[in-house]
Amino acid sequence: MKIALNKVAWMPKTIIFIFSISGMIYNIVNTPLTYGQKSDPVTGIIHPVLFLAKRPNGQYMLEGMVVSLLIMLGTAGLYLIEKGLSSQSQKVTNHSKLLMFIALLFAWGSPLVLNHLISFKLANYLN
Repeated sequence: MKIALNKVAWMPKTIIFIFSISGMIYNIVNTPLTYGQKSDPVTGIIHPVLFLAKRPNGQYMLEGMVVSLLIMLGTAGLYLIEKGLSSQSQKVTNHSKLLMFIALLFAWGSPLVLNHLISFKLANYLN
């Protein structure tokens, strides 16, 4: 089975895009922790922390990966919406309706979640 080169040409570009927006260079230079820990002052139980709150110039490794995944989902949602609306001759089936709903959910939900994460990271941002 032969795969056309133009069908897989998007994969290296996508990988480079994911590495660039996830802060991989920051992770290589600064070697931060994968995730942090915070102890409860009452019980003393240690809880994992994914986002480095109130520090805009720092991040944990997983924080960058989560943000890059959210940006990729939003981008994929916009791409799927564009592809779904550009093909006029395509019959509308239940499968295409479900795909369009998922694309709208990604394109609408990703900026909302990212806005919430920014407001968590920067306490008085956008207020």
